Amino acid sequence: MGIGTAIFLSALVLSFAIIVVFTKDRVRWGRLLGITAAAVVGLAIVVGAAAFVFTSYWFNRAVIHELDGVSLGQNIQDVLFKKSDFTSKCYIDDDRSSVTYEFDDPAYKDRKLYVETKYDIVQRITLTGDLGYSNLKKSNSIFGSDDAEDVREKWGNEDFIRSTLPQVRNYIYRRYQLNVVLRNNRAVALVIFNPELYYLSANNAPARELDCFDATGKPKVKAGTS
Repeated sequence: MGIGTAIFLSALVLSFAIIVVFTKDRVRWGRLLGITAAAVVGLAIVVGAAAFVFTSYWFNRAVIHELDGVSLGQNIQDVLFKKSDFTSKCYIDDDRSSVTYEFDDPAYKDRKLYVETKYDIVQRITLTGDLGYSNLKKSNSIFGSDDAEDVREKWGNEDFIRSTLPQVRNYIYRRYQLNVVLRNNRAVALVIFNPELYYLSANNAPARELDCFDATGKPKVKAGTS
């Protein structure tokens, strides 16, 4: 506290004391101070409750089951049906543990959706490019301009961090089934996953591209088959 502030507060207290002394017979200061204190406490409670309700509603963090119109546990046939207007490719891991379908959004050149499956069931979904158009609630949405502090402000402290490269970090929220990928401290991908099968490939683009659709457009390869 500076000298000027101390002098001001001292003068304020002294002035109040003088007013109380000269008006004690005409003003019921005890009652007035009691009413004032009660009003201040009541206002603090109301403001605190409003802030709590607003924060709980605005930052409504919950387990994520769907990203960009695709849900965990969904059959890949249903995904291909819904995404029929999107160009797609197919990849399979070298150990054949999973098959990943890549979808390009014709409206956004740099936007890609990777749907990773095991036995034709969606286990992990990755969105890259324009992240703002995900189905996350607006207050929790991740944008390409967001850094690690922004991610923590929206989703809280991560369960753990995994680094695949010195400039890349995965902020993993297992409790929300969410992984936010940052490169050079900028968000570049959103991932939601089945936490029981998170041993699936850590890369967004598995090793080999396949001709994995038959003449009818159905996938020819299932993960786990030889």
